[in-house]
Amino acid sequence: MPKFPENLSRIAIAIDYDENGYRSLLHSGINDPCLLYSILAVASSHYSKWQKIQDRESLRYLKKALSSLQSRLKDPALVYQESTIVAMLSLMSYEIFNGAAGWAPHYQGVLGWLAARGNCSDLNSFLKTWISMIDTQKALNLGGSTTAEVQRWLESGNSWTSNCNTIDPFFGCSVRLPRLMAAAAKLFDIARMPPGTGPFTFEEINIRAEELQRQVRDTKIECVSEPSLAMSCHSERIDLCAIEDLNHREYFRRMIAAAETFRHAAHIYIYRITHEPEQVPSPEIQKSIDQMFELLATVPDALGPGSNLGWCLTVLGAELDSLDQREYITCRLQGIQTLGMNNPVSGKRVLKRVWTQRDLYRQGFCRIQRWQDIMRDMGEGQILV
Repeated sequence: MPKFPENLSRIAIAIDYDENGYRSLLHSGINDPCLLYSILAVASSHYSKWQKIQDRESLRYLKKALSSLQSRLKDPALVYQESTIVAMLSLMSYEIFNGAAGWAPHYQGVLGWLAARGNCSDLNSFLKTWISMIDTQKALNLGGSTTAEVQRWLESGNSWTSNCNTIDPFFGCSVRLPRLMAAAAKLFDIARMPPGTGPFTFEEINIRAEELQRQVRDTKIECVSEPSLAMSCHSERIDLCAIEDLNHREYFRRMIAAAETFRHAAHIYIYRITHEPEQVPSPEIQKSIDQMFELLATVPDALGPGSNLGWCLTVLGAELDSLDQREYITCRLQGIQTLGMNNPVSGKRVLKRVWTQRDLYRQGFCRIQRWQDIMRDMGEGQILV
């Protein structure tokens, strides 16, 4: 049994560290069948895919977890315990790792749990960041703003994260970036409103987009830095504990490269809020595109920091016309899938449609849709990180 949490903690988080919340789950689950079955369901499913062996266990664990969760949600003494939301998040991760749409009902369940519980400020920072990552990804990919609760959590670290080279091991990016990505998703939604119906004029949206770009630039982490780790919803830094057989300098280099890949992807995402997909990237955005390819070469495989780059690869891929560059992006997404995470399959399908449209546009046959619109039209709503 210990191999399952070990396997999950190694792959599901971009970077491992002493306070990795996954490592505490086994101890918590020993006396909690609901939590234990949900952990074993997601871990055994992932393990069988990674090892390319027949999955004989995960569905059995899944059924037991769902049955136990239903009973737990009816018990006033248990329903609002942290272990309940951990079980719900684990079951959502099960669906995400399988590339299935079943994550969405679990996501709605998590939001309902938060709303019913009321004040959730006492939740473990690991859980807050886990929820925030899902909520932010949903907003970036499928529209809608992050919840007010998540927004408060992301804002809570502002006082200590200023001008620091700190990386969030859950998101895989600068600890200052999730708040800005959430703001970008909200601005994207506002920009799509019919003229005269939104809270801002087009000029005001442009001003806010430029301010977001400035703030994203400020999250840059120099490649020679020695970064610390912290949860975006945490009050302090934590110590690095790399699990791969790499010296710290090499691991720092890969961590920073992955974090900087997120930063450049955020620049591209924000740029496309106010610029149609057909518009040629500005020199600054083209520089971000070029630098992303250089950074990806620094993270040579999907293991560790590279496992969290699905969203970045999709944002980058939507800008490409070169067949060689498209093939490279496809291979990188395939690399993540090889680790037993099927959510990048959605990104590959969306990019295939994006590239078809870009090719037809160059021939004068159609316009190019934003990749987010294509994702929704295809019913490919997925969490790409």
